[in-house]
Amino acid sequence: MKVQKGWHVIADARELSGAKPLGLRRFAEDWVLWRDAKGEPVAMQDRCPHRAAKLSLGQVQDGDIRCPYHGIRFDGHGACTHVPELGRAAPGLRAATVPAVEANGFVWVWIGGGAQAEGSPPWFEDRAAPLVFTRFEETWPTAHTLWIENELDVTHLPFVHARTIGRGRDPRPPSRFEFDDQGIRIFFDQRNPDSRTQGFIDFRFPGLWQLGMSQAMYQIIAFVPIEEAVTKIYLRTYRSFATHALLRPFVDPVLNWFNTRVLSEDRRVVLSQRPGAAAGSPADILIGQDAAIRHYRSLTDGFVETAFAPPARAVGSAESRV
Repeated sequence: MKVQKGWHVIADARELSGAKPLGLRRFAEDWVLWRDAKGEPVAMQDRCPHRAAKLSLGQVQDGDIRCPYHGIRFDGHGACTHVPELGRAAPGLRAATVPAVEANGFVWVWIGGGAQAEGSPPWFEDRAAPLVFTRFEETWPTAHTLWIENELDVTHLPFVHARTIGRGRDPRPPSRFEFDDQGIRIFFDQRNPDSRTQGFIDFRFPGLWQLGMSQAMYQIIAFVPIEEAVTKIYLRTYRSFATHALLRPFVDPVLNWFNTRVLSEDRRVVLSQRPGAAAGSPADILIGQDAAIRHYRSLTDGFVETAFAPPARAVGSAESRV
């Protein structure tokens, strides 16, 4: 499948323990995540180059991952460090990897070709360090681009969310849009159209979205493609109130209940929009307030394939290949 070039969230860092590899389906590929001897995340194709067994069924041993089939070990760069049968490393066996980092509580992978990543994972530097946040996850049978477009559309609020976040909103006043090489910003606070704290959306390429709700609360969503038409989100609601440990067990579930309700309103409509189709359908006729969607669709021609590059192999006789 194709996605926008850049740093993509692949998992919440809490999902990745130090002792066990984690098998995931992401970008229509099978991945294995694990931590090396320094505790750094490693993102690797979940396939041993020897006989194609899933590495996620193996173990992490001395900073390497060990295949469950024949005990062959690979380091965090994909190099084979030991073949029990041979009693040595095998340079001709190499597992496919991509650059991976941990930042802001997520594990990120670089999609864009080559062994070297560009820059750092995106984040929202203009926000003060939050005190607490709730976590929420949801998976929909829809293309990630279609879900992203929904979150770039503010004129649907008074109709789809008439009983929740869109109540009393007038769809007529125009929003203001900013586009640059980092992302898309939408200013839609009808009382304060230049606000960067509420009525404000900041989408950072390739898949990180922020909604400014108030000075005391904002949301962040990381969009994670699983298949062409299956997408997972990691949603966080950050706040500076009700932060005491005794209050969180009461406040956090209420916030997540409300998030579930709002998303259910979106889901009903989004899943009616050809959910298997990616953004940019020629059947759509965009109008004035679709400026952010129009800009996002203009980028999709430059999306890149997410497939792992074939692992390097030695040449020559059968024995020299290992």
